[in-house]
Amino acid sequence: LSKPRILLSQARSQGLLRPPLWYESPGENYVCNGPFTLSSWDHYISITVEKNASYWDSSAVLLDKIELSMIESAKEELALYNQDLLDWAGKPLSSLPTDSLAQLRAEGRLSAHPVAATYWYEFNTEKLPFNNTKIRRAFSYALNRERLITEAYLADQIPATGVVPPTMQFSSQTYFQDGDQEQALLLFEEGLQELGLTREELPKITITFNTHSGHELIARATQQQWLEVFGIEIEIQNMEWTSYLAYLRSGDYHISRMAWIADYNDPFTFLNLFKYATGGSNYSRWEDARYGQLLEASMKVLNPTEREALLQEAEGLLMENMPIAPVYFYTNTYLQKPRL
Repeated sequence: LSKPRILLSQARSQGLLRPPLWYESPGENYVCNGPFTLSSWDHYISITVEKNASYWDSSAVLLDKIELSMIESAKEELALYNQDLLDWAGKPLSSLPTDSLAQLRAEGRLSAHPVAATYWYEFNTEKLPFNNTKIRRAFSYALNRERLITEAYLADQIPATGVVPPTMQFSSQTYFQDGDQEQALLLFEEGLQELGLTREELPKITITFNTHSGHELIARATQQQWLEVFGIEIEIQNMEWTSYLAYLRSGDYHISRMAWIADYNDPFTFLNLFKYATGGSNYSRWEDARYGQLLEASMKVLNPTEREALLQEAEGLLMENMPIAPVYFYTNTYLQKPRL
């Protein structure tokens, strides 16, 4: 009896005897309690989901089946949509071609839905000249976000003058005026005086971003705007994602591209990123005692209005110190057939 046991053990260790994995026969092995359940998965080609009869609110699910095509090329996806072979193209599962967005919007076909996500530039607050608050504010105020969104073909993204997106904002209050060049120049000159520098003595400043055509378009538009306002040349460089993160952690950068998508539906998911200089996602290395106290207090107060006031004060303090320059709030842009 011992020999079969040994063979069975060897087979198990080699993976020869095991139950089918969920993605190998999804119709039989996939467990789901959502509105749809996985029917089939043709790897790298398509996924089909069908209405889940066991879903608690199945009467509210109007579609019997959804077929999702896996298409690597955004241009091909748009072409298939235009040929009436797709009912939906774009976000949240894919993207439309960046250079087609303006035309699609002009045609009145582009739809946009705000999402809880913010795109920003992060300043290294330990590196000259961004160790000066006025310089950081000057660079942020100088950005004309409306123009930048147009120049970078960003369609219906929303200019950001705060870090908390509209889907969870406290109010319509803005913390500074977008594209305030006059104030930006004033702060820039005051910041240089505080640092004891002239414009010519500024160190070489570089915008670093992870490799992506969209990030490059934004960086080039930003580079041009800062040249126009301050008369200084800004360099740009891109890196592959893993190398990029290591570079930011090294603290050797000046300005970096970063973004955050909400982990949960509350402003705290954005504000808590900057609570500690050593926080895993706080590449600015900025920290403020009062800011930390406001976040701590917000976790202990029970009255929602009082909590909102604490978090709003914290966001105001963040924007006053400007370790980041918010650029835009994301929207999901997509095409949808009227029949859907």
